[in-house]
Amino acid sequence: VNDVSLWYHLNLTTAIATCIWLDYNGNFKGWNIENYDFALISGDADKIKSFLNISTRFPDLTSRSRVVKRATEKAGEAFSEIIGSESVIFAGGGSLLCLSPKRKIEEAIKKAKSYFEKETYGQLTITFSHTIKNGKELSHTFGKVWEEAQENLRLEKMKREEVPPFTVEEGKNSCDLCGRPANVKDVLKILPLDAHPRPEYLCNVCWRLRNEGKELRQKEGKPIELDHIQENNYVGLIKADGDQIGKVLAGYKLREQNKEVTPSRLATLSRLINFTCEKRLRDIVEKVEKAEVVYAGGDDILVVAPGKKTLN
Repeated sequence: VNDVSLWYHLNLTTAIATCIWLDYNGNFKGWNIENYDFALISGDADKIKSFLNISTRFPDLTSRSRVVKRATEKAGEAFSEIIGSESVIFAGGGSLLCLSPKRKIEEAIKKAKSYFEKETYGQLTITFSHTIKNGKELSHTFGKVWEEAQENLRLEKMKREEVPPFTVEEGKNSCDLCGRPANVKDVLKILPLDAHPRPEYLCNVCWRLRNEGKELRQKEGKPIELDHIQENNYVGLIKADGDQIGKVLAGYKLREQNKEVTPSRLATLSRLINFTCEKRLRDIVEKVEKAEVVYAGGDDILVVAPGKKTLN
């Protein structure tokens, strides 16, 4: 059964041809793919859940989840500009996988990091790693190559230095969300602090994200507060996460079905998984009155719904 579309196959074929052209231009080594080396670049956002869950207010959750999606797309654009759009095998949910010529690795990673962190206003970082393999390994053992790339990524994340806590001058206020020096008071959000309620303090970035979220929700005709979703004082929270996705993308599931683990087949699977969460599951939720998708992408989805409608 041909379970990979011609588009996916040709997209990856073009990526391979682009890498050969950029790395070996003027030095053609014949039609045998094992004569050429390729780099597989992996990227993954750091502490993405902390960034998303820093606040439970709807405008904050909405804007932050959109920022992650937008930043991932921007990072993908960096690879498109330097190598070509076909180089991006997968981009979604804060993760990227790209095929690159060896001489473009550092330039592409540097630009992608810059684009991603600029789009998240410096509040969310991303880690990249790469592995270099020849064409034979890439075409015949792509699942293992992908596994190695993910392991390299985990090691790079372990090397990453922890960001020191923000220092706030004595007598100044810190942002109640991220801890940076506060510049703004949100007088519409009053925090009960012992017997002395006060406005919530926010830094410029958190304030900007909150306003973006408010504008977005108002534009889409959605409520700003959780009170509008509750039903008989009950609110349901649904968290879903794909099972054994690592095994799927490493090719174990394909081998169980006696299918060859090819790059185009795994690229198809990764896109389908993201599409299922980002589109199919979102469509189901949005058909339920007052139900809200807080975040959807990769193999994750987070939903808030009126109490009685949650199980359905």
